[in-house]
Amino acid sequence: MNNLESLFVDKCFLGCGGLDAKLGMTSEIPNEAYINSQMIAHTEGKVYILADHSKLGKRSGFVSCPVKMVQNVITDMQAHSYILKEFRERGISVYQAH
Repeated sequence: MNNLESLFVDKCFLGCGGLDAKLGMTSEIPNEAYINSQMIAHTEGKVYILADHSKLGKRSGFVSCPVKMVQNVITDMQAHSYILKEFRERGISVYQAH
């Protein structure tokens, strides 16, 4: 985790335990939440959060980043349209993989 302080990237793809349109990106593991927050803070360009349909609308115990910092979400085609609408209404780009 100490190495994260000196790591800077142009683009970042992160998985999550849950992604809620009001709370943000969450994890069940405190260290994972910390690592994700550091990676987001050290990304110069776009951050993409990978969350299949089972993670959308779900809240886990530890917040990695608040929803105001979520820029892009990549999910699957099984994601419910009403959940995707919530993200889009907050200005978040949503991409669905086939």
